[in-house]
This record gives sequence, C-alpha cells and structure tokens, in this order.
Amino acid sequence: MIRNMQIRSKLIAVLLIPLVALTVLAALGIGANVARGVQADRVNDQTAFAVSLSALVHELQRERDLSAGWVGSGRDAGYGGVVAQQMAVDEALRTFRRDAENLGDEGSAFRQRVDTALRRFERFGDERNRVEGEPDFTVTRTLDFYTALIANLFAIKLELASQTDDRRLIGNTATLLALGRYKEAASQERGLVYSVALAGKFAPGEFQRFATSLGAQDTWRAQFDATASPAQRARLDNLQSNPDVARTNGLRNFLRDALLTGNAQSEVDLDAEEWFTRTSARIDLLHGVEKTVAADV
Repeated sequence: MIRNMQIRSKLIAVLLIPLVALTVLAALGIGANVARGVQADRVNDQTAFAVSLSALVHELQRERDLSAGWVGSGRDAGYGGVVAQQMAVDEALRTFRRDAENLGDEGSAFRQRVDTALRRFERFGDERNRVEGEPDFTVTRTLDFYTALIANLFAIKLELASQTDDRRLIGNTATLLALGRYKEAASQERGLVYSVALAGKFAPGEFQRFATSLGAQDTWRAQFDATASPAQRARLDNLQSNPDVARTNGLRNFLRDALLTGNAQSEVDLDAEEWFTRTSARIDLLHGVEKTVAADV
C-alpha cells in the first residue's frame, strides 16, 4: 500500500507512525505521573490528619485518667478537674470532626477507619453520664470505656502505613505509632495509680493492670528504639534528666517494689496530687517528642 503512494505521502506516513507512538507513550507517562501525584496528595492529606488527631488522643487520655481518679475516690474528689477537661476534649473533638469532613477520600480504607472512630463518639455524652451517674461504673470500666475510644483513633494511624510504599514514611509512621502507644501505656498507668492513691489501695485486678502498663511501656519503648532515627531516640532519652520524669520514676519504683513483693493488698501511701502532677508533666513531655516525630512524618 505504501509502495503505491507518492513520495510526499510516504514521508508523511513514515514520520506519522513514530509520532503517534510517541504521543501514546507520552500520554501513558503523563497519566502515570498524574496518578502518582494524586496518590501523593492523598497520602499527604491523610498523614496531616493522622498527626492532628494526636491532639484529641492527648486530651482524651487526660479526661480518662481524671475520671478514673474521681471514680476511685468514691466520686468525692476531683470532679472540677473532670468537668474542665471535658470542655477541652469537646473542643478537640469538634476540630477532629471538622477535619474529617474536609478529608474527602470517600470509600478508602483510611476513611473507613475515620468513620468508625467517629461512630464511637455518637454516644460519647451518654457514656460520660454513665460514668458520673452509675455507682457500679468502676475504675476498670471507666478506663476501658476511654481506652476503647483511643484504640479506634490509633487504628487510623495504623492504616496510614498501608497507603504508601515509601520506606522512609513507613518507618517514621511506625516510630510515631510506637511512641503513641508508649505514651498511651504511660497514661493508663497515670490514671490507674491516681485512682489507687485516692482510694488508698488496689482494688481486685488493679495490681495486675498496673503490672501490664509497666510491661507495655517497656515493649513500646523497645519498638520505638527499633525504628527511630538516632535523633529521635536522643529526644526521648533526654527526657530522663527532667526533674518531673526523675521524680515519677522514683514513685513508680515505690509501687514496683510492692509489685515484686506481691504486697498488693496493703495500704498505698502515695500523694495522689503529686503523682498526677508529676506524671502529667512526663506525659506532656512525651507529647512534645511525639510532635517532633510527627513533624518528621
């Protein structure tokens, strides 16, 4: 067919075929680049959202621990602190809901995690009322209620690592999650021991829960060290020289001694307010390190 064409037509045909091929290849390359760009934007938005929800987790942890102390005291001490903290949580929750509305990405696994977490807050006010109004709502049930909410928020961060194949982002995300879990175990210890100090003794099962929180902190610190950069590890190590952290460790060793001797039924002579103040300072410092790791992400 080409043999019968005029010279000019043959030249056009010879040039046109590779030109069409190049155009197709270029279009495919542009499409792939656009797809990667869209994915990068999506991961960037998800990362920013996952990092911002740590503020809600931080406020919820404090409300949980104050509420546990109030319940442990026989609902006799610390209610003003609970109410003030509820206001801080409500503000953080409003921000979380607003950010979720702006997130988009309907139907993705990440968005499903977000929606699941939001649904758990639909009866948040009713559950708070149960903590306040039902005498059989124990310290353990109070801790478990808030811990379940926080676990759903952690699940959002866990989903983030599956959204990318960037090894550095995966590593930093794992570090951020490990640090968050470490801080969560420290917070659980704060709330439990605060309630024990106000009650004057461990209730059945609480001593074992205290031991579990200590073990969890060791486990998640080891996980953090395994994935963190030298600079990230140094930030966490530097906290040990802080006076509040040092004093908290001393108070923890006091309770560890009781744990090792198995003396769980004796009276706990611990200043509840000092414990909460010191451990809160430690947790706030951990939150500061968490923010720097979030910035790395």
